Amino acid sequence: MGYVFISYSTKNQASADAMRELLKCKGIETWMAPGDIPPGSKYAQVINRAVKECACLLLMLSQDAQNSVWVAKEVERAVNYRKPVIPVRIEDVILNDEFELYISTDQVVAVQKIVQDSEDIKKLLRSVTAYTESGETVCEEAAVDQTEDRGLPAASEMPEKDLGPGSVIDGKYRIVSMLGSGIFARVYLAEHVITKKKWAVKIIENTEENFSRFAARVSVEISILNRLSHPGLPSIADMIQTDRYLMVVMDYIEGVPLSRVIAEQGAVSEVRVIEWAGQLCGVLGYLHTQIPAIIHNDIHPRNIMLKSDGKISLIDFGTALEYSAYPDEDTARIGTTYYAAPEKYEGVIDKRTDIYALGMTLYALVIGKDPSQPPYAIYPIRQKNPHVSLGLEYIIGKCMERNPEDRYQDLREMQYDLDHIDKLSQKLARKRGIRRFFSR
Repeated sequence: MGYVFISYSTKNQASADAMRELLKCKGIETWMAPGDIPPGSKYAQVINRAVKECACLLLMLSQDAQNSVWVAKEVERAVNYRKPVIPVRIEDVILNDEFELYISTDQVVAVQKIVQDSEDIKKLLRSVTAYTESGETVCEEAAVDQTEDRGLPAASEMPEKDLGPGSVIDGKYRIVSMLGSGIFARVYLAEHVITKKKWAVKIIENTEENFSRFAARVSVEISILNRLSHPGLPSIADMIQTDRYLMVVMDYIEGVPLSRVIAEQGAVSEVRVIEWAGQLCGVLGYLHTQIPAIIHNDIHPRNIMLKSDGKISLIDFGTALEYSAYPDEDTARIGTTYYAAPEKYEGVIDKRTDIYALGMTLYALVIGKDPSQPPYAIYPIRQKNPHVSLGLEYIIGKCMERNPEDRYQDLREMQYDLDHIDKLSQKLARKRGIRRFFSR
């Protein structure tokens, strides 16, 4: 007799537990994460095996379930392994495009309340019993056949060597080109083989020197991004692990990095700099008000994307940290020269560390030169761009103070000055005039 894999979102835990108890009373064995995952096991691998070996997958269908990356992956795995999927709709929900690929509306069993004597539950139990008592299992080769029917290599056959353009990851994502590489990972542009949607795939290769440390960093990145929702931030769509690679699939932000804007255009107009600064204050303010606060820890023009609609997105959370009075010193010290605040080299970071890097980024925009490029120097702003207003010069200078106590302590303070930059410029001009009068 086979078992039932129950797929659910964490917000539907109570309904999943009630369903499990009901099936248990009927003598039907079930499997649920995370309770049935042995301690110390690899989460993704255990779930994949559990889906492959189950008799059927019972989906607790809700809006939260549709929005869950992990639920979507479990359902997709079940379909690939040719397992019956029984959707149990526990709230009113319209199937999204992704779920419509796998679930027919006439399969859905609507359950308002999990009560064993209801007609809907009786219908559900008959279906589950039929699958679990049939003793039929679908071998791994069946899943391979299915991907081959679509003309795609199976996940198990993904080329582990020379992974690059043309390779298909997990039977779903075809690598198009490399977007860039960092201190511990390569990032590729990929396209879903069916939907043709573009994704960014971060790939870490399993080598003895770096894998465990860098994989731990990716786990932190996933943990951080999975609990965030902001239009200026990417989200995680999938995670895939093989013997040689760890791969994270995330939103592909179509646009150009601000580093390219600087290289191609030089100094950016003050109006645009103020607009982008306000957007970045909004994104960073959102991160800094999380509990605990999230420190991006590596802000610079290459990690800020300008989209076609003029909006800004902050990318690359590979060195992001949750604020702690005792941060991991190795990660805290990671940074980009000239954009890293002085205290980072002592292993000390907080939200003012991000504010310093934001100030350096704005500095690069107004002078039209990246200080991390030759001649590797920082000049007075007005020496390089005499058209910058006194207000913006003050804001950038305050962000870039070497002593964290002298910077903006909170991004709301900075946003206020940006919103009142004309008045700030007038105030500074009056002060400068008074100083000149008394210096005669």
